[in-house]
Amino acid sequence: MNETLLTQLDPIDRQILQAFLSALSQLNDPLPPSLVTQLNQIGNDLQHNCLDSVPTLEEIAHQYNPLTELYEQTCIKLQAAYEPQELVRPTTDENFQDHPINRKQIENITITSFTSSDPVQEIKKNKNYLTRWLNSLLKKDDER
Repeated sequence: MNETLLTQLDPIDRQILQAFLSALSQLNDPLPPSLVTQLNQIGNDLQHNCLDSVPTLEEIAHQYNPLTELYEQTCIKLQAAYEPQELVRPTTDENFQDHPINRKQIENITITSFTSSDPVQEIKKNKNYLTRWLNSLLKKDDER
């Protein structure tokens, strides 16, 4: 089985990443330079398969008001879609087999966006794809 970063994340970190990507893609203005620097570091970590900095995305989301609101809205939607016991269940490749969105492409979009000098503009290039991905996660969970 080919694991991707998405399958290696624990459920809470995966939710943080999902909410952050969604919020970032909805911003209208560029991030402040200090946040771009932090995001670039996370992108570099992800390129090297280091997942330890993913929880930092939540901190970054709370450092910029326009991002905070979008992030929190997405978190609420994601939390409502999961049963409490599912948050502790490990994610395996089997959980993604019938998923219509290519998880490797999501990983590439994430790393490319996070390492860009303008993450907001970079992620907007893939906004429709990310929106379909998030909606498919919410829809799949709604169908349980």
